Amino acid sequence: FDCNRRCRIGNSVFTEKGKQTISWNGVAGAESYKLYGSKTGTDSEFLASLTDDDAKVDENGVKTFSFVNKKVKSGTWKYYVKAYGKDENGDISAIAGSMKTYAAVFGNKTYTNAGSVEYKDEQITLAEGKSVKKTAKIVSINDAKKLANGSTIKKVRYYSSNDEVAKVNAKGRITAVSAGECFIYAVAANGEWDAVAVSVAK
Repeated sequence: FDCNRRCRIGNSVFTEKGKQTISWNGVAGAESYKLYGSKTGTDSEFLASLTDDDAKVDENGVKTFSFVNKKVKSGTWKYYVKAYGKDENGDISAIAGSMKTYAAVFGNKTYTNAGSVEYKDEQITLAEGKSVKKTAKIVSINDAKKLANGSTIKKVRYYSSNDEVAKVNAKGRITAVSAGECFIYAVAANGEWDAVAVSVAK
């Protein structure tokens, strides 16, 4: 997904026995990406650097990057990505970053991960200045365990693809700002997400 905040890079974590695969979308202007991660409770470490040569490109030209972390043995891991490109002076610098994602390792006895995130509605229409609360549901991989979400984030994080059209707060309340269309994303700790399309009318 894409949003107009610091989280322009949407990253997700897929957990299997003995490994976690971190995937993210490419962003315009980026020449390289650096992935950082570690077991929660420890300082993040540099894990990998990827360039366009490492990308998978679909039929629409969308670039996707991925890295397999085989260091995961226990606990819950956290990850984030930084994109680097040329700034207005032609110097290489960080131009975008991702949110942090959290994922329990395979076989964790206490924590599990989101299998999916689901909005009840696919599309809503609001008049300028009006608001409505739309919360998304997390479908857990194992209901008998707690969801791994670190200690600093909500179970679901909400983002707007365009705050000038519609804003969303931490509780999922969407407020129409001005006429147009955008998406509101609901994102679980491990990066699983769903979106509702928002049309704002005058």
